Amino acid sequence: QESHYRYVDSLPETESEVAFPLKIEQRVLGILDLQSDQPDAFHELDRIVLRALADSIAIAVEGARLYSDVQRRAEQISAVFEITHALTSILDLDKLLDTVVETIQKRFGYPFVHLYSVHPGRRLILYWAGSGARSDSFREQQIQISLDESTGIIPWVARTGKPLLANDVRKEPLYKPSPVPPYDTSSEVALPLSYGGETQAILDLQSTEYNAFDEKDVSILEALSASIAIALRNASLYRSEQWRRQVADSFRDVANLLNANVTLDELLNSILSELEKNLPCEASAIWLYEEDPQHPNASDRLRLAYSHGFTVEHMNRVLEQDPVARQWLEASLNSTEPTIRRPTDPLGPLGAALDFSPDYSSIAAPLMSGKQSLG
Repeated sequence: QESHYRYVDSLPETESEVAFPLKIEQRVLGILDLQSDQPDAFHELDRIVLRALADSIAIAVEGARLYSDVQRRAEQISAVFEITHALTSILDLDKLLDTVVETIQKRFGYPFVHLYSVHPGRRLILYWAGSGARSDSFREQQIQISLDESTGIIPWVARTGKPLLANDVRKEPLYKPSPVPPYDTSSEVALPLSYGGETQAILDLQSTEYNAFDEKDVSILEALSASIAIALRNASLYRSEQWRRQVADSFRDVANLLNANVTLDELLNSILSELEKNLPCEASAIWLYEEDPQHPNASDRLRLAYSHGFTVEHMNRVLEQDPVARQWLEASLNSTEPTIRRPTDPLGPLGAALDFSPDYSSIAAPLMSGKQSLG
């Protein structure tokens, strides 16, 4: 006789049912539902008692929830202090990154914790470190995101320098699914790691549960992000200082060779070897001008003096067959500053020789003695 009643196969003998909302103010926490196999089993007095019981249950549930929330906040604050204290003593950048993601996952319980570095000059966001089921795949595939991508929570946070919370990713227009499995993200929050007004990295947290985060979580994570940003800055400065010392040692080694009795090939080989110690490098080369009165045009007097990663013969064939690569080389020779290749530039000679992908990186610097170009 009740239009709202819905028959349930597992409860075929139900003849009477009464249900009360478990409410605190205007929030419904749950339902108290009772069923009987007798018709007219619940009378007015029963309903009064059960309504009072429902109110008491609601108060108890809310109290337990508040206690659990307070306890959770206390644990989160304790985790922030623990992580902050640990970060102050770590100057090794790789160790710092691993400590951040692993400790956050352990203490906060989020299944996916990822760090991304932001590179405004290259307009790229690069995967840095992570903890969870996707981290190995992200590392192997060297995941990168365009800083100018119109979709995606991470690029939006990197551009704006503001955190973004999506407790139901189905309703977030910026959300972009993970490029690797598992594909079970339900909630996501991303926070900028900024220092001096510049966003240097992104902390991205994801959960398989909907409504996994709230505004208080974001406040606590923002405090943690500030500490992580300072630690990253210190570790980056430390690594830069180590790199400067390494470069200085390389300069000293090359300078010692200049004063030693070595051949030109030995000197050029040593220069390229020292460069490869200090820069990410798969191939390198030195071009020098020859003294040739029969070729007054400077580009005709240029020869490949020494190379790593390919042969002189192969490069000569590339330059003969690819005028665009030769033009890039000549443009670098005519520049007074180092030339840094952009992803949209044509392939340079090394990229063409080694069949690199169009988005490869390269840098070329003119060899100058006063105002005279040597190569």
